[in-house]
Amino acid sequence: MHHNTEPTEDMRHLLKNLQTQNQALETSPRKEKIGATGQFPNGKLHEKDAGEIRFNVVADKERGLIHLDFGKPIANMSANREQVLDLIQALQQAAERLEEEKIFGD
Repeated sequence: MHHNTEPTEDMRHLLKNLQTQNQALETSPRKEKIGATGQFPNGKLHEKDAGEIRFNVVADKERGLIHLDFGKPIANMSANREQVLDLIQALQQAAERLEEEKIFGD
């Protein structure tokens, strides 16, 4: 896995384009902005808790990668059971998009 603490301008542009392409493939694309919301739906977990964060899971068919775009640098994240299951589903859907490209792109 790769990570970086500050997205480059190239990566921001790539993620924006991929998000647009991925949304075109989804039946109900996310309308919320990514990044911090300023909300604490589960209460503040500790003094450095920055609250809720929304992010996108995007398939990059050209590179064969899945990107998690948080919109800002993060050190960690916590999720409840339902959120984890939603993330698993989003990752599975993105992985299937990559596999479809592999099968049908040959």
